[in-house]
Amino acid sequence: MDSLLAPAIFGEIELANRVVMAPMTRSRATVDGDATDLMAAHYGARATAGLIVTEGIAPSEVGKGYCRTPVLDGPHRLDGWRRI
Repeated sequence: MDSLLAPAIFGEIELANRVVMAPMTRSRATVDGDATDLMAAHYGARATAGLIVTEGIAPSEVGKGYCRTPVLDGPHRLDGWRRI
């Protein structure tokens, strides 16, 4: 258990511990695929625990596997993700 809570270094990134939250499809984006305040609150509430791998993000509207999956198909989508 001690090694799980020990710091870890990956290149230039230093993590306080080795706890990683795995990605989960949460379907909390807008119908158009934009990140939402609900998503920011979800990740924010978990941000102090360790490394977070966000949910899958579709590279285009065509690539969405589920309704309300986030899409990152251009700079116009970045503002929502900056909050996260």
